[in-house]
Amino acid sequence: MDWVEEGALGEQALLPTV
Repeated sequence: MDWVEEGALGEQALLPTV
């Protein structure tokens, strides 16, 4: 599981992607 970059998911930024 990689960490998403800031702004990638907007509000869900810096959250571990499944």
